[in-house]
Amino acid sequence: MAWKRELHKKHNTKLIETFSYEFTERNWSEQLVIKLKTHNVIFSERNIGEIFETLKSSGSVKQIVELFGTFLGLSKSNGLDLGLLRDRVMSRNNAREIAFFEIFSPIYQAYEDYLTKSKSIDFDDMLIKATRFIKEGRYKNNFNDIIIDEFQDFSTSKFHLVKALCDQNPDTKLFCVGDDWQSIFRFTGSDISLMTNFEDSYGFTRKNQLVVTNRFNNKIAVVSNKFILKNPHQIKKEVKSEKTISGEAVEILYKGKNNNTEQLLSEILKTLNEEALEKKKKATVFLLGRYKHNKPDNFIKYKSQYKNLLVEFLTIHASKGSEADYVIILDVLSGKYGIPSGVTDDPLLEIVLSKGDSYPHAEERRLMYVAMTRARHKVFIVTEDGKQSVFVLELEGSKNSDVPSMRCKECGGEMVKRSGPYGVFYGCINFPKCTYKVRL
Repeated sequence: MAWKRELHKKHNTKLIETFSYEFTERNWSEQLVIKLKTHNVIFSERNIGEIFETLKSSGSVKQIVELFGTFLGLSKSNGLDLGLLRDRVMSRNNAREIAFFEIFSPIYQAYEDYLTKSKSIDFDDMLIKATRFIKEGRYKNNFNDIIIDEFQDFSTSKFHLVKALCDQNPDTKLFCVGDDWQSIFRFTGSDISLMTNFEDSYGFTRKNQLVVTNRFNNKIAVVSNKFILKNPHQIKKEVKSEKTISGEAVEILYKGKNNNTEQLLSEILKTLNEEALEKKKKATVFLLGRYKHNKPDNFIKYKSQYKNLLVEFLTIHASKGSEADYVIILDVLSGKYGIPSGVTDDPLLEIVLSKGDSYPHAEERRLMYVAMTRARHKVFIVTEDGKQSVFVLELEGSKNSDVPSMRCKECGGEMVKRSGPYGVFYGCINFPKCTYKVRL
């Protein structure tokens, strides 16, 4: 600002200034018109059709339509009608959220009107209306037992339904199976706190921990346990395996700065193919990516080239519940599309999302845990020199157990050795959310 003011003063040119508070107070347009007219500027507003076409060509319309869809789904899964949404938005008193709600509310209403007119209900309506019927006594619960699987993915609307059933019949026993370490669907409405704070909702609870796994070996168990429990908010347990091996079960491989993923993948798959040939038994291999675009260009070639391997590409989210002999986790890099992902949800979704874990990269850490524990025998983590993610740095640091780990004085995260323009230093593994560092 100071530079621009000086520049215009020097050249005796006119400078019109706008200020962020004008956008916050939502009167920037009127203020700009006044300033333009003060300087006798002749201007004309673009018509709405032109503006809409510009927005469409830039992809903005697609983005906001997707945002409306996500927001609508999360609103309904959390049992928030327009009145409750309005109360929540107004209590937060955020100008952007209020502006969004003014656009979103007629869309929500039109959707509800459509359901009414077509005599239809959606999935969340089924849950919400069923809950209301139970509370009004229009349905009598005669269940002795209610058994729920994958409880870590439970949503608020499902919780209210089950709670209504339990409250109506005190003899009903509730039995839930879940793993908070694998809660990775917050973006679809799941609320991990329903599991971690279970007794707050249901009272006295008997807990049984299933800590023996028959999927992976002891080495994968040790590494994955240590990795997930970095987050102090996860339920404490020690997963063990009776399958013991002597070698390394989690290997970090660098593809070099020339980004030669194909060469590295070919070397891994060739070795696994030869081992499978020796054992005379086909092996299964998962190539896992954070996003669909992580799928290797030569994936079809890999499937046909290595006859003793059954190779499949999946996103990590899609792999949950599945398993393979070997897992190769692709592009575990820092940055926007790395692991942990740097892509952030629109802050507007915080209005309707369940309360997130305050620990840095909490859900991305659980996602990485899910990826590692899909493997029965071995995990290969593919990264790139100079771009390795904080998770790679952490896993590499934990390999050397003889060196005591340093803890960050700001957030409690692990300190890892890094190099910069001023030499070597220790930086917090939760960078960029935490910038604490110790110079050497």
